[in-house]
Amino acid sequence: MQPPADPAGRSRYDMWCFFCMMELDADTMYIIRRHGELQSIYGDAPNAVNAAREIFAKQAQATVQRLGAGPYAMGERFTGADILLTTCLTSALRRDITLPDALGNYLSRTTARGAYQRAIEANRPPTWHGITKASAGKSTSESQLCDRVDNRFRRICYENQ
Repeated sequence: MQPPADPAGRSRYDMWCFFCMMELDADTMYIIRRHGELQSIYGDAPNAVNAAREIFAKQAQATVQRLGAGPYAMGERFTGADILLTTCLTSALRRDITLPDALGNYLSRTTARGAYQRAIEANRPPTWHGITKASAGKSTSESQLCDRVDNRFRRICYENQ
């Protein structure tokens, strides 16, 4: 699952990866996690959380505009950009953020893949394969466990291509 070798394809791939990491995850999901599930550490900031949810909705619309006609972010080929985007979208759903229909359809395609199903099975509760609330700390929420599992999911998806 290597990125495209041609400069235009690599540029588009990089755009998708950085868009997912910065605009969908760091700029929105991180704020929601930080001041939602981790408010005991970072403080309660409902205005920041609400703003992050609104920004995610705007960025979700921007994502729809960029997707194109293919089944995946880069067209016909599943790539690491799809792993990042799927992780951001499933994180949004866990936080009750409604996705546009086109992203729901995209997510149905990516989560129906065999590699995704194997990753989910490998990370299925109740033990989360060694990551339990007891081992992670008393204040660990289910969303925090899911975020840790997302990192394992990314590794498994890369390994199963």
